[in-house]
Amino acid sequence: MFPSNLTNDAPESVLPDLDPQAANPIPDPLEACLLFLAEHHSRGMSLAALRAGVSRTEARWEVEDFVQAIESLGFSTRTLNSAEPLPPVGNLPILLVGYDGEANVLIAAHGIDEFEVFSPLAGHTLMM
Repeated sequence: MFPSNLTNDAPESVLPDLDPQAANPIPDPLEACLLFLAEHHSRGMSLAALRAGVSRTEARWEVEDFVQAIESLGFSTRTLNSAEPLPPVGNLPILLVGYDGEANVLIAAHGIDEFEVFSPLAGHTLMM
């Protein structure tokens, strides 16, 4: 038999601070892209380690959080805003973030209209 009068009388400072992201074991698209890029450059890490290394106030990652995280790993970044397709570049892979927040990683360009892309929604690389 369980008592029906259970209450939590612990002071608020004793209660655990529950971070909604810490409880979510599924990476959001920017986290998935960062984990992919870290692994691609032989610097793989766990999702928990990634989240612990970047302070952010929002539950969802913003591009600025991604830039902070990737630069903290020793990579350099450059932000471009472009409505046009990117010209061929030598600095691959590249994170691509759409206006809707969808993130993908451009891994390789095979000709002018064939690309290898990591899609966090698909969970693997795709040829497009």
